[in-house]
Amino acid sequence: MGRIITPRYRVDYWDNSGKHSGAWIVSDDGKPTDSNLEKWVMSLVRSYSAGGVNSHISASLGYVPFVTMARIVNQKSENVVSIWHAAMFQVYA
Repeated sequence: MGRIITPRYRVDYWDNSGKHSGAWIVSDDGKPTDSNLEKWVMSLVRSYSAGGVNSHISASLGYVPFVTMARIVNQKSENVVSIWHAAMFQVYA
């Protein structure tokens, strides 16, 4: 049997369809900093657009989800390490 390894960090984000969570893997996503979290959010939003790897999600919902807030949490201590909020009139380009 394989080992179950809990990632040190998780990323929680909210969009217009609700709250979602995933693993923040330091070797893939970088250190959990505000700038890396912003890059991650922008990459996620681009993936929802036409031709993106998550465009099927937008097609099934009937609209493109937009991220309003994201945070990186240390799973052991539950401390928020980094946080990002969308601007009041956020434009994703």
